[in-house]
Amino acid sequence: MAAFSMGDNTHHHHGLGYLNANSRSMSRYMEEVIFAPLPPEVLDFLLQTSMLNRLHPDLCDAVTGYRNGEVMLTWIAQHNLFLSTLDEGGF
Repeated sequence: MAAFSMGDNTHHHHGLGYLNANSRSMSRYMEEVIFAPLPPEVLDFLLQTSMLNRLHPDLCDAVTGYRNGEVMLTWIAQHNLFLSTLDEGGF
């Protein structure tokens, strides 16, 4: 997510370490294969919540300022994107 959010500007240090050619290839792959097909609101949600270690609908709502955390997390889980369920409630 960090490489994607920085776009092609991969030669700068932003506390993330230097992103080399392999990182740029991975960034390009993620952008073209994973992120490009996503609905814009899902991509925005993922970018806004990417710094969180754990996701919960209420926490996501607080971070994003929207009231769609549960809907977004359900959609993301149904499409097998980036999530592992931690509890019996599905979150």
